[in-house]
Amino acid sequence: MKKIVGAISVLSLLLIMSACSNSENDAKTSKSSVIESSSVATSDTYVANTKNLKAVVKELNSEFNKDGSNVVKVEVQDNVVDDTSSDPHSVIEVRVIDDTTRKAMQETKDAVDSNNADDAQLTTIYDIQNKVESAAKKLESENNLVKYVNPDTDGNNIVIAMANKTENIVPLVK
Repeated sequence: MKKIVGAISVLSLLLIMSACSNSENDAKTSKSSVIESSSVATSDTYVANTKNLKAVVKELNSEFNKDGSNVVKVEVQDNVVDDTSSDPHSVIEVRVIDDTTRKAMQETKDAVDSNNADDAQLTTIYDIQNKVESAAKKLESENNLVKYVNPDTDGNNIVIAMANKTENIVPLVK
């Protein structure tokens, strides 16, 4: 019984900490999910549906910044042309800005990548990925993306989740 209560407590703590993530770069994820800065071309022909994007941003803010916390920053980048689509599109990036959450998320992601994650860590990543997937399904364009990133200490972004309207670009953890 004590183990169950302890596991639930750890899971709750990790869920709260994971709810504070955000993304910013428009680069392609590698197998290790480390993203390095890349150049992004823009186009004058793309017109974003700002009403739809604002609604998704609002939802993501309420999902990850609960109870007035400021754990993540949600930003929209328009007219992006990157390796996910040759057509101009928008990218909604949820980026972790809270240092405590960033460190906990980095440890969690490292544990998942090394196949040493416990159930609470797997659940934390899975919940973030589900929230990103759910938000992405509400986008009007199949080319638009939602991504959740955690800044790394070396200046790279660790992509925890990335999805468009029809698919998860970063596979869900199991």
